[in-house]
Amino acid sequence: MVLNILDVYKYEKTQFIIDKLDYLLINLTQNAINNVNFLVKQKNILITNDIAKEIAVNVDNEITERIFVNILTNAIKFTPTNGLIILRAKKEDEFIQISITDTGTGIPADKLHVVFDKFNQISVKKTGKIRSTGIGLTFCKMAIEAHGGQINVKSEIEKGTTFYFSLPLENKTNVSKKATNT
Repeated sequence: MVLNILDVYKYEKTQFIIDKLDYLLINLTQNAINNVNFLVKQKNILITNDIAKEIAVNVDNEITERIFVNILTNAIKFTPTNGLIILRAKKEDEFIQISITDTGTGIPADKLHVVFDKFNQISVKKTGKIRSTGIGLTFCKMAIEAHGGQINVKSEIEKGTTFYFSLPLENKTNVSKKATNT
């Protein structure tokens, strides 16, 4: 949380600097899932990771894991006990399109346009007491755009929310540098 706040402030003033290498996407997502596991257990939420094992992305490892942790934490926050979160990915040209879908309360249509705004918070109703700073999704947007990708959200009240974003696929000229463990 503190890193997100500092990074958003820092990168509003300067360029977001990233150190990209090739990583297996499944490792990045699994590490992020492991980081939020205590929240998942508190609410008995099932996370299904449908990311193909062979997909590699050209990203900054630390920053990308933080993107996943932020989005997963939000999904957990708005998903009721015994809910479901699903991670999926599909290749599109030189990018991978990633989606994180929850079975949560959804975001009102009149709030969708502000979810990435700094310090914006959507109220949590009957879904748990996970606190928020309203800065995590701002960080995610900045970090994804620094990678050349885009992020967006679809949501329907009482049916859940899907955050979807793109990250660059592996750099074919650097395949020998692919990290298999992060």
